Amino acid sequence: MRTAGIDLAAQPERTGAALLRWAGSPGAVTAVVESVGTGVDDDAVVRLVGVAAVTGLDVPLGWPDAFVDLMAAIRSGTVEPSVAVDRDARRRLTFRRTDEVVHEVTGRRPLSVSADLIAHPAMRAAGLLARLQAAGVPVSPDGIDSAVAEVYPAASLRRWDLLPARRGPKTDPAVLGVLVDRLRAAAPWLDLAGTEPVLRRRHDAFDAVVAALVARAVQVGRSAGPAVGERDRARREGWIHLPDPAFLRDPS
Repeated sequence: MRTAGIDLAAQPERTGAALLRWAGSPGAVTAVVESVGTGVDDDAVVRLVGVAAVTGLDVPLGWPDAFVDLMAAIRSGTVEPSVAVDRDARRRLTFRRTDEVVHEVTGRRPLSVSADLIAHPAMRAAGLLARLQAAGVPVSPDGIDSAVAEVYPAASLRRWDLLPARRGPKTDPAVLGVLVDRLRAAAPWLDLAGTEPVLRRRHDAFDAVVAALVARAVQVGRSAGPAVGERDRARREGWIHLPDPAFLRDPS
């Protein structure tokens, strides 16, 4: 069984991808990094999704309902004067329900897909989802019964208690080195198979490996999906799957 992870940027040259191969039995699971790389174009993403049981996509898979409604109202000339009257109203326009849940659980607030540059890779993701759907691949922004699931590596690392208390940007090789060392110590069953140099040098490659690990958590039911009452909204807005905090101790 394989899982894949994609750190999706707006352009292929900054996009990382990883493919993990899993083996073993409950209580004795192992994984090996079969491939990892950067400079990943749309064709390569589609191929990876095709060979993986689940692919973790580090990119928003939807926009806030309130923001989409505002765009429609602007086009039709029916904007309410109170649409952004206070901070709470603006927060509803800029953050999805899943963003708020991630903040509540981990203390990290994802970037706003409607008010930040993360919108650029999200636009690319929208086209990729459409391409996968046209090819008959089951995909859903909420990650339920889907070949892809939205993930957030930084929040996942916090769930696993792998982030240093103080750290610089992940573009710093020294910071990446610490993260790789911590991941190796927390997951001795994970064989990096000669990929350490690129993981210590390229944050998009490292995040892709983390995304593939979370994809495994999604595949075996060890991630937090939307509550029943939130599923309709999650199908429109997308949903970030946070892994079980104990997943690295036993990924069965």
